[in-house]
Amino acid sequence: MKHIMLLALAGFLVASRAWGAQASYSFQVKVVGHGKPVILIPGLTCTGDVWDGTVAQLSDHYQCHVLTLPGFGKQPPISGPYLSHVRDDILAYVRDRKLDHPAVIGHSLGGFMVYYLAEADPGLWGPMVAVDGLPFLTLVFMPTATADSSKPIAEGLAKQMLSASPDQFKARIRSSLVSQITDPKNVEAMYAFSKDSDQNDVSEAMKEMLVTDLRPDLGRIRSRFLLIGAGQQATNESARAALTKTYRSEIQGLPNAQLQMDWKARHFIMLDDPATFYSTVKEFLAKG
Repeated sequence: MKHIMLLALAGFLVASRAWGAQASYSFQVKVVGHGKPVILIPGLTCTGDVWDGTVAQLSDHYQCHVLTLPGFGKQPPISGPYLSHVRDDILAYVRDRKLDHPAVIGHSLGGFMVYYLAEADPGLWGPMVAVDGLPFLTLVFMPTATADSSKPIAEGLAKQMLSASPDQFKARIRSSLVSQITDPKNVEAMYAFSKDSDQNDVSEAMKEMLVTDLRPDLGRIRSRFLLIGAGQQATNESARAALTKTYRSEIQGLPNAQLQMDWKARHFIMLDDPATFYSTVKEFLAKG
């Protein structure tokens, strides 16, 4: 009887540890489909619903792990440093689930997270796709920026965001989406998912991303890597050449990197030009 009780207790402890690991993730995960694992990470304020069309395209051949990050949509927020917390939770999730070299697709802040993850444990991943996500976003707006010089601007923007009323904060979310998505129907759909995001987490995530330069460690990355850039705002050949140069300079230290510009799409490429996006991603993932 004592032996049986010890076995039962051991089983309970194992189950408790497994449950605790699952419960400790700061993000929500929805798993859809069968096949090779693919992790999909949305951008600032967005929920995993932004990937619905992509999941519909991939789930016949891939097991899609669709994340909603803490504080985005109605996902509970976290406190303290944001990006490193999320990165470490995703690493833990992949190791706990024993996912075999999952591919990762991230948009915007999720694209930034793709570089962050690939640098943290280079041997853990399969192919990586950053959808209009860069290793040092601030360079797009300030070509001479450094992590240090970006701090006053990032802190000022975060302070403004935190001081906004709830209605003002929601208005800023809508305004941002209007500038980043072409079709008003998609703007409204994304706004419905994003409007309840937590001001503290959104401002902290934005601030940290603006002052974090991942370029020095890009050489650590072993995975094949695709950066898809949004180029609709570049309306002539000169502007397109300049934008391409900016994107290419961001990943010049990244081995096995490929850049593809989408001149039809704004920031939400998967919503603005879905057919091109799906075919590009499928072709890239199919190479293993």
